[in-house]
Amino acid sequence: MSRARLARRPAALAAEPDLTKAQKAAIVRALRWGWQQVSRRWPQTVASGWEEEITTKLCDVLCEQDSAGRRLAPGLSQFETVNRGAKTQGANDRVEYQPDLTFRPIAAPGVRSRNRWGWFVECKIVDGGSSVRLYCQKGVQRFIDGLYAPRMPSAALLAYVRDDRSPYTSLKPMLENDYQSKVVASSVVPEISIISRHDRTKLRPPCALIELTHVWLPTPSADSTRGHQAHTRS
Repeated sequence: MSRARLARRPAALAAEPDLTKAQKAAIVRALRWGWQQVSRRWPQTVASGWEEEITTKLCDVLCEQDSAGRRLAPGLSQFETVNRGAKTQGANDRVEYQPDLTFRPIAAPGVRSRNRWGWFVECKIVDGGSSVRLYCQKGVQRFIDGLYAPRMPSAALLAYVRDDRSPYTSLKPMLENDYQSKVVASSVVPEISIISRHDRTKLRPPCALIELTHVWLPTPSADSTRGHQAHTRS
């Protein structure tokens, strides 16, 4: 009588090469610059608009050029056009997942598939304690589950902050306690960003460990916009 074969563990997904530290720093600087532009041009949208509205305007600003065809956003001259809401394939092979922004350097040494490579950024509004939990459930968890960036060793989340919360005091305890994540300081604009590291090797199929950079951008008029209900995309 033959023994039933044990189910084989699926082969780990091949990881794409990470972006360099300098490339990630350039993206964070560009996001901060873009946020300043959006806040100046469309203050009402920043104060009370939906996340989709804000992110669309941010993407538009990041893709602007001058009359000579030069990118206006500092640091993005060596990047392709910022991709807004493009569908990507998760570790489970489903293809309906849509991270909000994707940054891809023009040069891509060692990359197997440009579609699965890049710095994928998910955007959320933070305004109150419940919004921080939603930020984790509908943002962080999607990366942990391999739905976003399954082949990338790093990615990012961007928060439009409408209250006085900071990622270190508001996000760090939740990531450590609820998600068993290792949280470390970020060397890029540390006052508005932290880094969390997540093990995805137990997924089926296993994915690369991922490092998430959390960039929290304060709304210039945060004090006057408290009380607005945060709008988050489900």
